[in-house]
Amino acid sequence: MKIIMKSNKSAAKLVVIIVSIPMFLTGAVFLTIGIVMNRADKALDKRCTETVTAEVTELDSETGSYQTGRRGHRRTKTYTTYAPRFSYTIDGREYNTLFSRYSSPPEFEVGEQTEIRYDPDEPTVIYVESSKSMRTMSIIFIIIGSAALAVGVILVIAGIAVSRKKPADEMQQYYSGNDNYSNF
Repeated sequence: MKIIMKSNKSAAKLVVIIVSIPMFLTGAVFLTIGIVMNRADKALDKRCTETVTAEVTELDSETGSYQTGRRGHRRTKTYTTYAPRFSYTIDGREYNTLFSRYSSPPEFEVGEQTEIRYDPDEPTVIYVESSKSMRTMSIIFIIIGSAALAVGVILVIAGIAVSRKKPADEMQQYYSGNDNYSNF
């Protein structure tokens, strides 16, 4: 019985390690990416202080592909994402800047006019307040990361509780004052 109890405790500890470490790592990675994305978005928001009306002159597209299905039944699917190229004039000089965020479907249409903000020291650095894709993605990453970290913590706490828990018959012997308990 001693060997079985020790092996069960060892197995519980091993399960906790095997499951909780990947949860912690996944949570940490997602949380870190989310925080970095959020800070980058806020820094750009703070940096771009001047406003100008810009027109979308074209949509730049990028096409990619991925495979779905199981071996022998794989299908290749393609997707296209779009980023607007904005044209705007500042102090008589025309700028034509490609927005760095791609989306599918496109957030803007060719010919559409929208307010953008730019960095007065570097007018080609722009921030489009109406584009919420970066902020949304950062929040999703933060939520997923926080949830994975929470699950990792819960697993560690549960694993510690299980590994420290004494079987009922062992507890009964302990509290009944049976001297045979010293054999454990």
